[in-house]
Formats: sequence, structure tokens, C-alpha cells
Amino acid sequence: MVGLRVADSGERISDILSRLTEREITFQEAAQSLRAASDDRSVPLSRDDQHRLLEPLLNVLSSEQFEEINAILKLSTADSTLDVTIASEDVQQGTTLDPSNVDHAPTHAFRPIPEAHRYRRVKTITRPNGAEYWLAKDLNAQRDVLLQPAGSDRHHTLAAGQLVGGLEHPNIAPVYSIIPGGDDAGVIYRFNEGTPLSEWIAAAPVTPLALRQSLNMVVSLCDALAYAHSKQIAHGSVKAENVVVGDFHEIQLESWEDATADTTADVMHEDIRGILDIVNDITGHFRNTPHVPKAELRLLERFIISTPSNGDSSRFQTVKALRNDLIAWLHRTPLHHVSEPYSYRCMRFLLKYRKAVIASLVLTIVAGATFLYAASGVRDARLLLNQTNFRLEQRHTALADQITELSTAIEEAATEEERATAATNAADQQERLLIKETKADDIAAEELRLATLELSKQTAISTIASKQASLDAEKAQEAANAAKTARNELTTRQYESNEVQAQDAITDATRLLSNDEPTSALVRLVFAADLI
Repeated sequence: MVGLRVADSGERISDILSRLTEREITFQEAAQSLRAASDDRSVPLSRDDQHRLLEPLLNVLSSEQFEEINAILKLSTADSTLDVTIASEDVQQGTTLDPSNVDHAPTHAFRPIPEAHRYRRVKTITRPNGAEYWLAKDLNAQRDVLLQPAGSDRHHTLAAGQLVGGLEHPNIAPVYSIIPGGDDAGVIYRFNEGTPLSEWIAAAPVTPLALRQSLNMVVSLCDALAYAHSKQIAHGSVKAENVVVGDFHEIQLESWEDATADTTADVMHEDIRGILDIVNDITGHFRNTPHVPKAELRLLERFIISTPSNGDSSRFQTVKALRNDLIAWLHRTPLHHVSEPYSYRCMRFLLKYRKAVIASLVLTIVAGATFLYAASGVRDARLLLNQTNFRLEQRHTALADQITELSTAIEEAATEEERATAATNAADQQERLLIKETKADDIAAEELRLATLELSKQTAISTIASKQASLDAEKAQEAANAAKTARNELTTRQYESNEVQAQDAITDATRLLSNDEPTSALVRLVFAADLI
């Protein structure tokens, strides 16, 4: 019996943790059920069972919730801790802890890192709102954290972190630690891997489900701000870029650097205005959502339209009031701070009491049909008598009309016959004229053919004459070229003869000069010059 009881208790614990992993139950419900199951279990869990049950929760629970689960299961320090470490080269490269490698990771005794070197910066992260943070590794807890540097206004940043550190809410990014001095001075927040709400809204499909999911996120945001306001803390910079959406549509409100301990009406209205801006983004994206009554979408727009643009959110004095009206819109219940149009009230009444309305309509239709059926007998008899008399009158009238139409038709037939005879005569005359015109056209066509033949002959004669003229021109050109060639040859021969004679004269002049006969030599040179 003891063995059976232990097995049943183990299966119950496994079932509770599986449902918690799938988010079918809340953390509080799981903790309460685990306490009851642990009280019934006398034998502690083995190390393999611990790893098998707790490993899936690494990506689901926060560190505080994980430690609480360990405490409930009454695990020892040595057995309850999943000793997962990362290699030194992985730390230098900024490698994050991979829960899928827990079974293969080396285990050893815990070695604490000094507080001054506990956080190792990995890379800079710029949020959509423009704020810069550091993604860091907590070497003691082996988890990724978000480091907000203190910056120039160190006192303001650390004071804001101290304010947020006192807030414990599932939709508010928790503060893990505050580093007051040194190079790493700043606030250590939980690192949320998710999508900014602004990007989630822009990428969401335009469906009724996505519309309700986005508004449920806004309700969760209202819960977080209402809790913060109850602690006398205002966010001061509520916008869609500062809200991170997880894989299961859970949200975390981040960027608390403008947080103040001032919850006056103006500061609270500033947070409310930020929520209404997010609602405005949602209504703009889902304005044409199918299968959602237009009256509901127009009512949702009244959340923003009914609020003055000067920041005085007079219709919503608190975040809780806005949250209640959003929930009322989601559940189609009366709103308290936004006026509802009559069309929406009628639609809500019909949807709320649709069964009674349908039953009333059915009864009304049945009663009306019964009354009409009872009164239809007398009415049908009267209608039948009236119809019979009317048909007899119609027959007499139709017979008289037919006689009149027959007489008219006979007269029209005679007239048409006369017109047909006249038309036949006119057609014969037109035919004779057409025959005459056809003969004239044939004669003109023959004359045109003869003229065309004559023109062709003249064209051929002109072509032959043109070719003969071209041949004569070519012959004349050839004769001119031959004469030019002969003249050139004659000139060349004469030039060569003169050159020979001049050369002989120069030779004689040279000989005469050598014989001391300058006068004779000069005469020969002059003769040679004339020849040249």
C-alpha cells in the first residue's frame, strides 16, 4: 500500500508540473496542489526524477518561483539545484544558458563569484523607445539580466530602481539588484525575450481573436499600473514600446527610468493617457475587423475620443476605472465611464437576451400566421367572387376590342396594299435607272483601260530612251578619259626628253668649264635651264 501511495503521489506531482508548464493552471494553484501532494509523499524524489520534473520549468518560471517550487518539493540544497554551468569561452562570447543541454552539462560544487565581478556585459541593447541597456550575464545565478547604466543622472536612475524594486507583480519587470557604484553602477532588471507591444499590434492579423488578445494585454497592463499606483508609484512613460509581449501573450512593463513616487492626479492621468494611446493604436489596426459589430468598434473608439486631448482624463480618474470599462467591453456588459450609443445598447440587449428575443419572435410569427389563416377564408371567398365578375367584364371588353381591332386591321391592309403597289412601281423605275448607270460605268472603265495601256507604252519608250542616254554618256566619259590619258603620256614623254637634253647640256657645260671656255659653258647652262 505504501508503494502504491508513493507512485500515485509521484504521478500527481508530475501531472501538476506538466499542467503548470503548459500554463493550464496558475502558479498559485500549482503551488497549493504541490503542497498537498508533497504532504502525502513520504519517500523523497530521486535525482533523476528531480531533473525530469524541474527541467521544463526553466523557461516558464522566474527564479523566485523556481526556488519556491524546490522548497515545496522539500528538495535538499545539493539535490534541488540544477548545477548547470557554461564554459569560460562561452562566457567570453556572451553565450546564453541553453536549458536543452542540462542533462549533458557538467555539475560541480557551487563557486560564488565576487559581487564586483558577478555581472559580465555581453552586448548593448537599444529598446524601441531609444533607451540603451546592457545585456549581461549573472555568473552566480547563471541567467541573462538587463543592466540599466546609471548614466549621468546616477541618483535619479538608482532612486527609480529602488522604487520599482518594491513592486512584485507578474506584469512588472522585477528588479534583481542595484549596483550603487563602480563601472557597472546601475539597476539590474529581469531580461525579457519578447516582442514590443507596438510591433506585436502592427504584425497581428486583423481577426476578432487578435483584437481580444491585444485588449486582454491592455487589461494586464492596467492591472500592473493599478498595483503600482496603489504603492504610490507612477511609471511616467507608458507607451506600447515599453511593453514586452512573451510567446504566450504574457506582458512585462519595462523602462521604469521615469518612475516617481508622485501619484497626483496629473501624473496618474499621464499614465492613463499612455494606456489610451495604446488603445488608439489597437482601434486603428483593427478598425476593419470582420465578424465584429461596427457598433462595438465605434464604442471602443469612444474610449479615446471622449478623453480630452489636454491630458485631463476626466472620464477615467483611475487606471482601475479604465480597466473595468475595458473588461466590460470584452464581456459586453454596461460601461460606467463611457457613454454607450443606443445602437450598441440595443445590440447588447439582443445578444444578452437573444434566447428570449428569438422565442418572442417565434411566438409572434405563429400567432400572426394563425390569425391570418383564420381570416383568410372569408377574404378568399370575397376575392373569388370579385375575381369572377372582373373576369366576365374583361371578356366582354376584350371581345369588343377584338372586333374594333379587326375592322382597323382590314382598313390598314387595304392601305398597305396600295402602298406596296406604289413601292413596286418606284422600284422598277429605280432598276431601269441603275441599268443605265451600270452601262455608263462599263464604257468609262473600258476607256480607262485603254488610257492605261497607252500610258504603259509611253513609259516603256521613255525607259528605253533613258537607258540609251545613259549608254551614250558612259561612252563619252570613256572617250574623255582616254584623251586625258593620252595627253598625260605625251606630257610625260616630252618632259623626259627635255630632261635628257638638259642633262647633256649640263655635261657639256662642265666639260667646257674644264677646258677654260666659260662663255660656251654659260650658253649650255642657259639652254639647260630653258629645257627644265
